[in-house]
Amino acid sequence: MIEVLIRNSRDILIRPLEDIRMENAHDFYDELLALEDVSGTNVYLDFSRVQFVDSSGIGILIKSSELLRNGLGSLNLVGLNRSLHSVFKLAGLFQIFRVIEVADLKKVFSEEELRPFF
Repeated sequence: MIEVLIRNSRDILIRPLEDIRMENAHDFYDELLALEDVSGTNVYLDFSRVQFVDSSGIGILIKSSELLRNGLGSLNLVGLNRSLHSVFKLAGLFQIFRVIEVADLKKVFSEEELRPFF
């Protein structure tokens, strides 16, 4: 369900490998929780392989964001497609999630770290 692309002491770049829907939303959350020492980490979710997120998926993303914030971390969404960007914006989710472009990952990870993935 998710693939860890880059991890350093404070930040982690994760790529969901499929759409986040009712059928797999809890698997996504369980895999996120299974990551070692995710508390206090800034998680960046690369949405390049995600075309659709249903209401259950949005709920799990909100739950994940709250979990990370309580541990002094954050959940950041990277590279939303046009459709997801519009839905998240209209639903007011930009107040919950930080949404960034792939190019902005260079502020967090080195170009060398990012090169194999983008």
